[in-house]
Amino acid sequence: MQAVDEKVSHFLNKNQQFTIPIFQRKYDWQQKQCKQLFEDIIRIGQSDDESHFLGSIVHLNDDHNIIPTYRVIDGQQRLTTLTLLISALAKYLYLNHIDEIEITPKKLLNYYLINPSEEGDLEYKIKLNDSDKKTLQKIIDNVLSENEVRFKEGHDSKRIIDNYHYFIKNINENNAKNIFQGFQKLSIIVISLKERLDNPQLIFESLNSKGLPLSKSDLIRNYVLMGLNPHEQDKIYTDYWKEMEDLFEEIDYQFDRFIKDYLTIKLNKTPVDNEIYYEFKKYAQNFYRNHDDDKFVNIKNLTMDIYKYFNYFSNFYAGTEKNEYLRISFESINELGYKIICPFILKLYDDYTNEKLNENDFIAILNLTESFLFRRYICDLPSNSLNKFFAGVYERLDKSSYVGSYKLTLLAGKNNMKFPNNREFGRDFKNKDLYKKKNFAKYTLRKLENFNFEKEPTDVKNLSIEHIMPQNEELSEEWQKDLGREWRDIQRKYLHTIGNLTLTGYNQKLSDSSFITKRDMENGFKLSSIRLNKPLAKLNHWNESQILKRANDFTQKAYKIWPYPKLQTKLK
Repeated sequence: MQAVDEKVSHFLNKNQQFTIPIFQRKYDWQQKQCKQLFEDIIRIGQSDDESHFLGSIVHLNDDHNIIPTYRVIDGQQRLTTLTLLISALAKYLYLNHIDEIEITPKKLLNYYLINPSEEGDLEYKIKLNDSDKKTLQKIIDNVLSENEVRFKEGHDSKRIIDNYHYFIKNINENNAKNIFQGFQKLSIIVISLKERLDNPQLIFESLNSKGLPLSKSDLIRNYVLMGLNPHEQDKIYTDYWKEMEDLFEEIDYQFDRFIKDYLTIKLNKTPVDNEIYYEFKKYAQNFYRNHDDDKFVNIKNLTMDIYKYFNYFSNFYAGTEKNEYLRISFESINELGYKIICPFILKLYDDYTNEKLNENDFIAILNLTESFLFRRYICDLPSNSLNKFFAGVYERLDKSSYVGSYKLTLLAGKNNMKFPNNREFGRDFKNKDLYKKKNFAKYTLRKLENFNFEKEPTDVKNLSIEHIMPQNEELSEEWQKDLGREWRDIQRKYLHTIGNLTLTGYNQKLSDSSFITKRDMENGFKLSSIRLNKPLAKLNHWNESQILKRANDFTQKAYKIWPYPKLQTKLK
């Protein structure tokens, strides 16, 4: 390892290129960090200080290119942000000549942004990954142009665009000279590593234990890929890791959470959040020890195993399952939002894939789990103990009778772990404030709406929850007359319960209207295509007895939609 104190302007003004390894996270500085750097540089430019320490740049030397190239282990964010700032300053000076500044925009470009004698990617002093690279190169290519840079939404890097625009917006005649003077005073510690003698991974971990920490999945990706050569890194990242990262950017499930699920599957226990990275390192080291292949093959096999469970996860959670019946069951159970069940489901999916668990039994277990979770929610049973339960329940199943042994396991739970019976569930189902959690309310109404119509389901995606008796505390005279003298108590008691809730596409239109108006108006209950509203079309009043009757009718359906387990035969 060699460390040198160097001015940034001297460090960048060489014929060289800095590449960002494929395992590094994307450029992610926000405007807050750019604003701080921008203001610091202006302040330094105005001061009598001779230098300002910016931090360290850690790199590995790659000797295989025409010009010196360096893999950046730490410092990507600062290098990229400085490149954006110099690009914006050069652009400003190209459009606005200022005599006080002794450097030209062309010199800014040739000294700090490009290698003027090189072509292709080697022309640029810093080479980022994926869309970050294309966006930054587009900015640099347009420095000496009167036209604004044209970006493509969805193709170019939003973070790079936003930060470039921040600098463009804030550079002006009054501060341009101070920006350049401040830039010339910036200094860094350049740490050069030799891969055979130094351990980049340990240095990387030490550096990233300070400041803004990386996510668990970032650390794990870096740990997996850092020990490989650039070609091997590209292969593993492109073939497996990138697809995983892309999916988790699109859905409401964090990559960190999936890594935790993967470790739960492999360790048969749920790792503590702040120990996920270290648990993964231990697991990976054991994995490598148990295989006799070379380093690349071992890392590839480990990555393929993670990728296998990722595909299971994608089918389960992201809607990519091809089997229609499984997909419907997956969508239904995911509506409840209990992410703690994921490791259990992925283990079952592995058995299903390997033909140890058949489709019908898999769906039966999914349906049992859905009933178990929903009944517990209705009965206000705590969910904090479910984490441990679902982490270990797979190991307790008799694989010769998956469904039967799962039922026994569910029914064996006591107190806070019990499976509420029909008496407990029915009592609470009628009285539960469902509207408190709107996603549960809509889920419940959807299930009731489509009960026995699974082949012709109503799509409730664009429907709203409607309170038949309105939420307005000052009910109209018509409503007060319908409900009777105790109307305030009736409203308070039943407003958000299942008996008073329905679905509609015309929530604003129905509003606080009287029941008769809601029934007979255009798009009202009488003409509604929603099955839940058909019985309302036949009523002339809406009061406590009608609410209770509707709740009772729904409860009878609920026993069948979310059934209590029945053991047909005893296990051997």
